Formats: sequence, structure tokens, C-alpha cells
Amino acid sequence: MKSAVLLSAVTCAFADLPVHCLRHEVVGNWKFTLGKPSSERSGCGHARPDAEESQPSFSVVDDHKANEELTIELGQPNIAKLNGQKGTWTMIYDEGLEVKVGNRVYMAFSNFSLNKDLTGSGHNTSHCDQTQVGWYSDVDRKEFGCFYGKQVHATGSKKAAAVSKPKAGKAADTKPLDHSTQKNKVDKINKKLSMLQLGWKASVHQRWNGMTMQDLNSFAGLRRTVPVHDQHREINAQRSHSQHKSFLQ
Repeated sequence: MKSAVLLSAVTCAFADLPVHCLRHEVVGNWKFTLGKPSSERSGCGHARPDAEESQPSFSVVDDHKANEELTIELGQPNIAKLNGQKGTWTMIYDEGLEVKVGNRVYMAFSNFSLNKDLTGSGHNTSHCDQTQVGWYSDVDRKEFGCFYGKQVHATGSKKAAAVSKPKAGKAADTKPLDHSTQKNKVDKINKKLSMLQLGWKASVHQRWNGMTMQDLNSFAGLRRTVPVHDQHREINAQRSHSQHKSFLQ
């Protein structure tokens, strides 16, 4: 619950950055470039609150003389590998990722570019094969630093992002949500979560109103390949035996 609360605080501070990346776009081999660690935490060039027009340059990391480069594999469903060591990784909504492997934890938001004309209008482009400047720390929280990541080889399947067509009797999946219908669905989800005792609850979010369940499912980006009860068993095992705390805890 603590990490969920802090995650909410972080995403609020970053004001819903204009980026949309799915898991299958992130899966692959990455090169992480790390700046020199310090005993003091840093904003790594980000404004507070973060502003989409003023994202820090990679020079925040590159200007350090003692850079370190790591090749990290981010695989399905959530396995991270570094020099034979195994860890885990997860998406932060559709905006970024957190990686826990070796003796460090890394967190960064996916990169994007602003495409605006002279009138100030236009659209943003997500670059899911690279991150913005992010943060890392060792597991003892004694050393902190800045880093950025670039994907060197994509291994995710584009089919993983495909949204299945609604089956007969699933017409409700194509009906736009409002506060009332969203609350009803959240209440049903929380009843199931209560039985599973996973330690967290779903909640209603204003940003989803007007979307359909089909729209929301497209944010997942990962098609389930194992039974639900097996996934829950794995989640509980990770919570009980995890060696590393989350960067957000």
C-alpha cells in the first residue's frame, strides 16, 4: 500500500507526461548509461513539478567523467538480466519503467518529443525505445545517481499489443465509462482483490471517464499467457521473498 501511495504522488508530481508506451515496446536489450554515484539524492535536472517543455538533456549524465555502461535484458513477463544475474522490472502505468537487478534499482520515464507549429498546436511523439534522464540507487540507499536508457534490440512481439475483438455478450466493454459505471466495476474488482489479500485496492480515476473497457485494456500491452491463479501465486511469492525494495518505497 505504501508503494502504491508513493507511486500516485510521483505521477501527480510529473503531471501525466504526454507519453504512451506499452510493455511489448519496451521488452528487449537495453544499454543503461550511468552518471557517477553520490551519497546525496538529486533531481537529475528535472523541474519540480516536472514540465513537459523542459525535460533534462542527456548531458546531465554524459558530462560526468566516470560514466558506467550496462547492458540489461528486459524480458517477459517481468524478468531483468544483467551479467547472469536475474532481477525484475515493471511498467509505471504507460509512462515509464522500474528495474531491480544486481545491487541497484533504476526508475525512469519513457522519452517523448514535442511537435508544435508556430501557433503552439500539434502533437507529441512517444519514443518507447529510450528513457528520459532517470534515477538509480543501490539497494542500501547509500549511493544515488542519474542515468538514461536506450534500447539496442527489441524482442517484444507486436501481437502482444493487439486488443481482442469483443465476444458476444461483451457489448458493455464498448460503452463509455462514467463515474457511476466505473465505480461499479471498481467495487467488483476490489471484492476479488479482498479475497486474494494482495494488499492493495483499485480506485476510481477521473481520467478514465469517457473511455471504454476496450480502451483501458489497450493500456495493458501484455496478453495473459498463464492462468490467473498462477500469476497471483507468483506475485505473492515475489512480495514475500523480494531481495530489493522498490525505488518508490
